[in-house]
This record gives sequence, C-alpha cells and structure tokens, in this order.
Amino acid sequence: MSYEQKLNEFIKHVERLRRVNRVAVIKQNKIMDQLMKKVAKMDDGFLVNDQVISEFSSLIPSRLYISSKHDFDSASKALCQKIFKDRMHMLNTRLETLWDGEGCYPIASLFVVMQASELVSISAKRITADTVSKGDRAYMNLLDAFRDNFESYKSFLVREIKNSEYKGKEDLIYDAILSEYELFMYELECLWCKSEVKNKRQFQGGFRARKDTSIAHKKVKCKEPSIQLCDSKEVKKLVDLLRNSQKKNHEVYIPLLEDLLTTNGRASLAMVPKNYKDVLVKFRLRFPHLSTLADEIEMNLCLSMLGGSKAPLKLFDSMYIFDGPPGVGKTAALHYLAKEFGVKHRIIGAAELTNGFDISGQSRGWGTGKPGHVANLLIENRMPNCLIIMDEIDKMIEGSNNFPPAQPLYTLLERMSAKRFRDEFYDFEIDASFINWAATSNNIKRVPEPIRDRAHVINVSCPSLEQRIQISSILYEDLLAENKQGWGKCFFSEIGGDIPFIVASVDGISIRGMQQIIMRSISLVANRVEGQKITSEQLELKDTDVLAAIQMLGMKGDSKSQNGIGFILN
Repeated sequence: MSYEQKLNEFIKHVERLRRVNRVAVIKQNKIMDQLMKKVAKMDDGFLVNDQVISEFSSLIPSRLYISSKHDFDSASKALCQKIFKDRMHMLNTRLETLWDGEGCYPIASLFVVMQASELVSISAKRITADTVSKGDRAYMNLLDAFRDNFESYKSFLVREIKNSEYKGKEDLIYDAILSEYELFMYELECLWCKSEVKNKRQFQGGFRARKDTSIAHKKVKCKEPSIQLCDSKEVKKLVDLLRNSQKKNHEVYIPLLEDLLTTNGRASLAMVPKNYKDVLVKFRLRFPHLSTLADEIEMNLCLSMLGGSKAPLKLFDSMYIFDGPPGVGKTAALHYLAKEFGVKHRIIGAAELTNGFDISGQSRGWGTGKPGHVANLLIENRMPNCLIIMDEIDKMIEGSNNFPPAQPLYTLLERMSAKRFRDEFYDFEIDASFINWAATSNNIKRVPEPIRDRAHVINVSCPSLEQRIQISSILYEDLLAENKQGWGKCFFSEIGGDIPFIVASVDGISIRGMQQIIMRSISLVANRVEGQKITSEQLELKDTDVLAAIQMLGMKGDSKSQNGIGFILN
C-alpha cells in the first residue's frame, strides 16, 4: 500500500471517529438542550445547532496531498489558509442565522462554539509528537489554526452575552454548562483514548485486514456483593450489531455496553452502610412527620444485616407510594435517603410518560428507537439496587393507547418477572429485581389499581406546628450550606429568636412555603445591607424581616396562596 493510500485510509478513519464523537456530544447534552429552551426560549434552537456542529465537522479536509518533505511546510500552510478561509466563512454564515434580532447571540450559539473549541483541543492533544508523520503534522497544524480562531469566537460571544438581555442569568447558564461539560468531556476523552490506540495500531501495521474487527475488553473484577446483571455474550452480540448499524444515533450506546463487558455483565450492589442507624436518626430530625417511614426502613435494613455485614441495600421491600398533599416533603425525603445511603437514583415524572416504551424502551427497528428509563439507569450506573422514583404517579396516563405507561411496571414490580426484564431496544434480559421502587402521589385513588395492589402506601400528612418549627431551623441551615461559597457564609449559622415559630405559624403553610419565606427574608436582609462590607457570620434574620417576607408573599391568612407556592425543596 502506497503512502498516499495509507494516509487516505488514516483520514477516513479519523472522520468516522469524529462522526461518532459528534453524536456522543449531542446525546450527552440532552439536559443542556432543555435548559436552552427554557432560558433562551428557542424551541428549534438545538435543531439549528446540530447543523452548526455538522458544519464544524466538515472543516477538516477529507484529503491531504503532500508531494514531498521539501514542500511540506509551505503546502500545509497554504492548505490551512485555504480551508480556514472557505470553511470559516460558511460557519460564520451559520452563526449569523442564529442571531435573534435583538442585539445578542442566543445562549445556544455560545455553547456550540464552546463545544467546537473543546473538540478541536482534544483532537490536537490526541495526535502526539512520537507518532507524527508528514500527513499527521499537517492535520495537527490545521487543528491548531481552527482552535485559535474558535477561541476568538468564544471570547466575542462571551462579551455579547454579558451585554445582552440575559444579563443576570449568566452565572446560572455558565454553571449549568460547566457541570454538563464535566460529564460529556469525560466520555469524549474515553472515546478518543480507545480510538487513538486502535488508530495507531492500524497505521503502524499498514492497515492489514483483520478477520476479527471486535475490540478486546480488559476484564475488571466487580466489588462484592455483585450480581449477573445481564449475559455478556448477548451484550457482545449487540455491540457488534450497533457497530455495523447504519443508524448513527445507535453508536452512542456502544461505550456504555463496552464498559459493561469489562465486568462480564456483572454489577456491584450498593451495601448497607455501617452507620445506617445514624442516618435514620438524622432523617427523623429532618423529616419528623415521616418517622413511620424511618421505622419501616430500619426494619428492612435490620433484616438484611442478619446475613452478614456486607448486606445489599434494600430500602423498600416493594414499591412504596407516598401519598399526601403537595409541598410536604415527599420527594425531598427520597432525595435525602438516596444521598445519605449513597445509592444512584432517578426521578421519572409520571405525567410526562406517553406510553410504555418510555420505561421499557423502543425497538431499534424504529427510527426513534431508544432504551427506556430502567435499562438506561441500570447500564449507565451499573448499580442493580438503585432507587427509581415515580413522581406524581397518580397523574400517569392510563388507557390512552395500546401500550400505556403503567403496563411495564406490572412486570418490574414482580420480583420473578423483573429478573428477566427485557428492554425492547437492547433486546437482552436484564436483572431488574433489586431496584428500590418509590413513588409519590397526591390522590392515591387515581393510581392504577394493579400498581396499588403491588405497592405499600404510606400516608404523608402535613407536619404539626411543633414539627414545622423543627423543620424551619433545618431549612435555614440547608440554605446556608448550599450557598456556603457565596452569601451563605455571611449569615449566622443558626436561626434565632421567634423566627422558627413565626414561619411555622402561618396558616396552612407547607414545607415549600416555609422555605420560600426564609429565602425571601434572606433576600430582604441582603437588600438592606447592599454596599456594605460584610464579613463571615455577621448578618442575621430579624422578626421584622420574616414578617415583611410573609406579607410580600401574600401568605398571612390566605391559605390558598400558601398552598400554591411552587418553590422546589431540594
């Protein structure tokens, strides 16, 4: 094989990897898509952004013709200038189509350019000096040129956004972008590491044809206790099918399945922590009106511990449905349990489920085929006894189509059938029998009867006055802890005086409403001392601040407005 043929094969391989990476980036930023739609009000924003990313992917030329080493420098420089000029003009045109007509680029445009800049940086980083050939060096020079230009684009858009109508929301937007960045950049790095090793072997070996194109997976032993989550042979067959699939959106699932193969399809169970009784003591202090739940969990864990110190964590022996009025801390309590026991969890909004495929997956044969919530959580986190929370299960659509959302739950809530759960997309059996199931509802009578028959219902009432006084102090401490890097360190660590009583005494107040009052009171204090230099733990809430906050929120003596507060309790 001639040098030019080798080089063309090399570039084709790089282009294929780039397409895989682009799909992975788009998939990993699904949450970012939702954020942009809410903040920038761009319903079609990400559709256009996909076009921009596609345009970026075509910036790298498909062929590099370098006749000799003598004219390498001049040829690569001319190539960079030509491609750079033509393609950047096209990309600039794409960005201009995103202009919203009011003097600023949408948030989505900023994120696309940041994505492109990071992709270029990773590409240049992965082509190391020890494997550089003539063609590789031209490719790397081109990447450097693009990276520098995208940095200037990013700086320009950052300036635009600071002067735009979104002023005041920059921190929220940037924080969300950075948090998502950590997730997809990690997975992107993994993709490049794997593909670069394969690429080097092919290039150095003259691209010899292989009879077996599958990748050997390094085996890793699971921490005990562990279970056989799925059959590794079935997983390997699926990986080969997806790798040869013509549907590019299927490629994003290959890395997850390959990671599962490293443990031969086994997954480690979360264990009961040694301090589980201390965790439940803190839970009772934080949620005094849910002490019955703490008692039941303690009994379940004591039973698990009879088998030895390394006992799998089983919070609930069946699906637990927490039924009660809005704002009494049902979802917050489940969040707290998942965090303190160190178990992976996912909240599924039952009202958003349109059919059973959302839970059990849709076949790969359909254009919109994708895995369901259950298989996604089990395979991504590889924790068989994770916690799944069906939020507002009483609002689940029932009987609206041939495959209602509740139907897969009938299988998943029965232990024997859950051991052989089959997601329609992955199409292999998964052991889902260790999942901890929980749900919340506002009206238990509206929950489908087959689910009620399989579940244990816990009635959650509004906390009493004494309990609300106790909770209000904890809410204040939580708010300070969540903002300890910012304004939280400026306030006294404990709420004093009659403030807990004042907050708890509002007629018909919910936990959400209490948190709303405390947060508004803190804002009033900050407004009062604006411009002053504040040191640590110098500010404190006063009764007048709380009373003013109650009046501003229209709560006093108006139970309807109190119950309608929509602040989310974390």
